[in-house]
Amino acid sequence: MSSLDVIKNLLTHFLKRKNLLLSIILLGLFLASLTYFYLRQIDSTINLETAKQIAASRVEATVKVLVPITLSGIKLSVEASQPKAMCEYNDTYYVATAGGLLALNKEGKLVNHYTILDGLPSLNLFCLSVFQGQLYIGTDNGLVSFNGKDFTHYQIQKPVIRQISVLLSTNQSLLVGSFDGGLLSFDGLKFTHRDQDIKPIPQITALLEHEGRLYVGTYASGLYVWQESRWQQLNKEQGLPANRVTALMADKRGTIIATDFGVILRTTNGEVEQITTKANIISLVDFRENLFGGLLTGGLVELSNKTANKTANNTTSIKVLDSNLDEAWKGNTVLWTDKQGVLFALTRKGILREKANQTGLEFEPFGATPPLAPLTAAHISSMAFDERGRLWIGYFDRGVDIFDPVNMQLVTHLEDEIIREINFISLDQSIPRMLVATSSGLAIFDSQLQYRVLGERDGLNSNAVAHVSILPGITLADSQLAVATGKGLTLLKGTSARSPISLPNNYLYTTATINNHLFVGSLGGLIEMEGLRVVRSFMISNSKLSHNWINALLAIDGTLYIGTNGGGVDALTPSGELINFFPEIGKFDVNPNAMCQDEEYLYVGTLDQGVFLLDLKSKIWRKYAQILPSTNVTAILSNKGYVYFATTNGLLRIERKIAFGN
Repeated sequence: MSSLDVIKNLLTHFLKRKNLLLSIILLGLFLASLTYFYLRQIDSTINLETAKQIAASRVEATVKVLVPITLSGIKLSVEASQPKAMCEYNDTYYVATAGGLLALNKEGKLVNHYTILDGLPSLNLFCLSVFQGQLYIGTDNGLVSFNGKDFTHYQIQKPVIRQISVLLSTNQSLLVGSFDGGLLSFDGLKFTHRDQDIKPIPQITALLEHEGRLYVGTYASGLYVWQESRWQQLNKEQGLPANRVTALMADKRGTIIATDFGVILRTTNGEVEQITTKANIISLVDFRENLFGGLLTGGLVELSNKTANKTANNTTSIKVLDSNLDEAWKGNTVLWTDKQGVLFALTRKGILREKANQTGLEFEPFGATPPLAPLTAAHISSMAFDERGRLWIGYFDRGVDIFDPVNMQLVTHLEDEIIREINFISLDQSIPRMLVATSSGLAIFDSQLQYRVLGERDGLNSNAVAHVSILPGITLADSQLAVATGKGLTLLKGTSARSPISLPNNYLYTTATINNHLFVGSLGGLIEMEGLRVVRSFMISNSKLSHNWINALLAIDGTLYIGTNGGGVDALTPSGELINFFPEIGKFDVNPNAMCQDEEYLYVGTLDQGVFLLDLKSKIWRKYAQILPSTNVTAILSNKGYVYFATTNGLLRIERKIAFGN
């Protein structure tokens, strides 16, 4: 072989090895790139998932220091005798009620009564807790902090959370349990979701941190337990007496869990021991080495020594009140002990404190009635002026108060087995007399406050009367009463009662008259009648009516304004045209009895958005939600100088020129 051939062979062999080496290098580069991009994708996925978790746990809230209202011409009346929670802060007892925040000294003297006039965003308060040197208050309009002087409002907007039902202060944070948005954690600056690993825990009723575990009681979903970095849900299948958890308490052997069908002890190793099958226990307290429970039905029971293993047969009820205090126990009783171990009972009639130096367990009243609390109850259902100008206030379940409207002083209270659940009140000026629609019949009051009641035995379709209107006749004797009930309509003329043969819907809520035509609001639309004859029926299927459920009607200058349950406000013009106002003000729930007019405005009270006003001259709508005891406005009344806004949390009287610039 020549030298040239040798050189050629060497070059060929070298090139083959070079190509192989190059291929190996290229393959290595390809695999390295693939690995790099794969790791980048994994890292991106992890970062994306982390970002999602951070976004899921992020809570957006607005923070605002609240300013007291200093306007004159405002009168607030609330009912604050039913306390819901009690707390010690700065050597003062603070009490959360449906009528604001009470401050009491250690002797029970009322130091202050804080309301919306002092800056609170709501009167309806649920819970209290001290965290980082401030008092925190759970309301139906977010979280509020109080430093002894100023209120700061934390309005949670993402997710939208209104009702803060329970608070728990821990070493690291303030746990905020809501009824409508899950469990939050607050460090004093920002909120985060505490239950972001699962769906938001619904309708939280109780919180407890014990032995490194977090316990969350709910209204209908049992008990959630956070342990070993994960959530566990317990319900009836795991030994709870019921899925409604009402109270939690720490025990050296585990956790005591109260439900509406009994109380159990869940030990640290997960075993369940029954303490009692007593129903309706809503609060627990350790007092004098014994376990006591406050009852939904009123009063308290001694359940057992909380460290002893007793059965339900060992449960004993204890009578602890003097006879003159027995009435105070009717309604739910919440038990609480202060830092000195003094036992308090929060009842429908106010606060009771254990008597000192007693061998047994007896109670005495504690704390004065707030001066802003002349109302018998908080939930007002209807209002009207009588012929003497007195203000009649009807309650959802507590009868009628009659007030002198000049000084808003109570004249008298009317309540018995008939005058209890009030649906509507109206003045019949022609006689005069007061017509009071109740769940037990139509009560007709004379000027001496004596009444007779009309019911099914007198020809009404039902004793449950929702509304009554006067159909004027040529003479007084020709006038009729149109009585709307849950089972149909009755026209009363003297002692004669007549009812239509049939209506499109017999579940009736309200009535109004225009030109001798009677309009009836029902669950199934608007009914127009002439005598006993149905002239027209308006429903969403055959008209522009925004909703079939009609709660309120009001006739103004021949136009019928229609308040619906879900569709907002419509109007039926004299020409027969139906107009929807939802493009201007949206759709919402109008409350029964919550439509009123004066010479300037139509007022419309809503379930959760305050009041809408229609300027009757300009036909321009605007919304009003300032200075209201609650955005749930249940009745409205107006006279020359004042507008009265009744809510589920009390009554606000305000000068029209102050509220609306007139």
